[in-house]
Formats: sequence, structure tokens, C-alpha cells
Amino acid sequence: MERMVIVGPGRLGLALGVALVQTEAVRSLTYYGRNPEPPSHPLFGRGLAEYHFGLARPDPSTTVLFLAVPDESLGEMAWALAALGPAESHIPALHASISISGDAMAPLHGAGYAVGTWHPMVGLTGAAEDGDMLERAPVVVSGEVAAAAAGRRLVQALGGRVLEIPVNRRPLAAGARALILEAAAAIHSVGTDLLMDAGLPADGAEAGAKSLMRSSGSHRAGPLHDPEEIDLHLRALPPRARELYRQILEGLEQPATSGPDHR
Repeated sequence: MERMVIVGPGRLGLALGVALVQTEAVRSLTYYGRNPEPPSHPLFGRGLAEYHFGLARPDPSTTVLFLAVPDESLGEMAWALAALGPAESHIPALHASISISGDAMAPLHGAGYAVGTWHPMVGLTGAAEDGDMLERAPVVVSGEVAAAAAGRRLVQALGGRVLEIPVNRRPLAAGARALILEAAAAIHSVGTDLLMDAGLPADGAEAGAKSLMRSSGSHRAGPLHDPEEIDLHLRALPPRARELYRQILEGLEQPATSGPDHR
């Protein structure tokens, strides 16, 4: 079981903590944050995790140090942690970015930490269900030997799948993630509005949209490949939804091999 230290009790940090507690993968869970008091969250309210204001050098018994901070703060946080002194037991230090250079973690590497990447390919909203999203999630894992091993160990504990992406192609993965999440958010918003326009109450429209989004991954060719259905939809949809519908149709008509050749 892990002795986990998480820097940053934000969406990812809290979701990861919840997922690890739910899967009984942690012996101890400690958070460091920039606010004097911990956030209002069951992890702290139920005594499942400790919270400390500021930073401290991790205890030598720590098995994983996880930096759950925004990309733009990663380098600063690495410097701050390294300034506290060298790692006493070559502790694996993981971060969640696949879109910035590993140079940001260089200060921790210099202080004796084994550094690596642990980036889940899911979208988190800050909702209570975020911990469930991380269970069985695919995760991009890489880094120095000890860090990658720790990252794979976390994925295994959560029942997920390890994804290995070469460093020079990670911007493609980051772009794909952003595109999919932003498109899904737009579709969810427009779809919910349409279901309300169709006569559903707000909570019913939200439930219907969420159900459709969850099942979309297993959906295959249907109404968007039927010309009569397409014409019917376009005539019925309001302007905002009609434009989004047309953009999706145009995307479906593009060759699957479009874009640069990365072989």
C-alpha cells in the first residue's frame, strides 16, 4: 500500500486521493496546500487524509510524491520542493502534465527524486464522482525507472490501463484530449438545451444528456449517415445547434488519415 503525498488539493489531487482510498491502495494520504485550512471535502472531514499548510520535505517513508498543480506552476513548485533539501530515499515524484517539457521537474531530479509523468486521460469537473472517473482510467505513464514503476503501480491499483506515448508525440495526445473534452462539453451543453426545448424539465434534460454522452463511445453509424434524418434534423434545429451539427457532419466527411504523417 502507498504512503502518498499530494501537493495541490484541487480537482485532480482530490479525485486521485478519493480513488486510492476507495480502492484501498493507500496506507497514508497527506496533502500540502497553499491555504491555511483544507478544502471542504470528505477526505478531510472523515479523517481519511491529513492536510498541511505550505510545503515540507516528504518523509523518507513516502512511496509517491504527486504534484497535482497547474502546468504553469509546475516549475515553481519543483524548485520550492527541491529547496527543502534532497530526497532521502530517491522518492518517485510524479506530475500530471503531458504538454510541457520535463525540464520543469529538473530541480527535483537534481535533488535526488525520480521524476515522471502520470496523466489520466479523463475529464474532471470537481464533482464527487471524479474519484470514480479515475478508477479503470487509461493513464499516460513515463519517466525514470523508479517513477514509471510507481506510476504503473498506481494505475494497476486503480484497475486502469497504462498508455505509453513517446515524449515528442505528447503534444498530439494533449491536443487530442483537449479537443475531445471541449467538443464533448459543447455537445453536452447544446444537447441539454435542445432536450429542454423538446419539453423536458431541466433535471430530466441533464440526465438524458449525461446518459447519451456516457453511451456515445459504443455508438456506431446511425442517424448522421441517413440523408433523410439529416435533413429532418437540420430543419428542426435552432441556429446554434444547427451550426454545431453541420460542423460534426463536416468532420465525419473528412478522410480518417487526414493530418501529418507521423510514421
